[in-house]
Amino acid sequence: PYILKVKPRSDGSWDVSMDFSQSASFEFNGPEGLQSTQFTVKDGKGSGVYDPALAAFTSGVSTIASMTMTSKDAKQHVDASFGAGTANFAATKAANGGVDVTMTQKMSSFTEAVNFDDPESGMKFPVTIKSPELSVDANGKGVRTRPLLDLLAFAVANEDEATLKANQAQLKSLLLAALPLWERLDGAYGFKDFAVESPVGTFGATQLNTAFGMDGISQSGKINYAIKASALTIPQQMLPGWSVALLPTDIDLNFGGANIDLDSMAKKAIETLDLNKNPPLPEDFGDQISADFLAKTPKAVIGHSTLK
Repeated sequence: PYILKVKPRSDGSWDVSMDFSQSASFEFNGPEGLQSTQFTVKDGKGSGVYDPALAAFTSGVSTIASMTMTSKDAKQHVDASFGAGTANFAATKAANGGVDVTMTQKMSSFTEAVNFDDPESGMKFPVTIKSPELSVDANGKGVRTRPLLDLLAFAVANEDEATLKANQAQLKSLLLAALPLWERLDGAYGFKDFAVESPVGTFGATQLNTAFGMDGISQSGKINYAIKASALTIPQQMLPGWSVALLPTDIDLNFGGANIDLDSMAKKAIETLDLNKNPPLPEDFGDQISADFLAKTPKAVIGHSTLK
């Protein structure tokens, strides 16, 4: 069962508590045939303070005892699990509109077993990914929570196709109001004692970190990626003996993109959209915005990176 309790506070905000312990399963026919997924969350609990003025939780914490997930399709079988986990989050009013949000999360005993089995090629390749501790850090600046919530409310109120078409002017207005969605989003994953077990041996690192960041929809946005691994190990039987001493044990890679104009693309798409036509956008619209995007000369950026 999913239980949500709310209680008004004297300052206009709400105390919220929930129990999200649950088990669920679903299946559908995809491109590779029948696909199915089952997941279970044990002892999932959360609490926080919701501020209607910000359309966000100003503080909160959630915990789980464990979580499991199984997914199957015609070519692979995935079993994933986590042990106990805790998440903390907070939000404050942003100086330039929207909300600044932060979230930290730690989960123990992460395991993901992936079994590739392709009947067409005959390839069978099992891989198991493990880490005793997974951490997540995420930050958002100027997230447009209120306009995004307004869009959700519009979708609920206009789920009928005829009503949606009749109110598409309002939809366009709400979409424009939600731009740029956020000023900046940054997130990072950290895996302690990371290991990948495979038929050719075990790949590992005492610490593996990945990070991603992107500006909101703007005329000159940036995207950043980072990968950092410490005490990296690779199965030596894969390599000639003379090359083992040359292998890097520490990697720090930084790359991304700049001068990315998504603002013009988004506004042109919203302006051109007509739900009363089939298709709602002209057939050559994708080619048009691709040409416009490239005309603004987006750039690939290689940041300071090291291998040692």
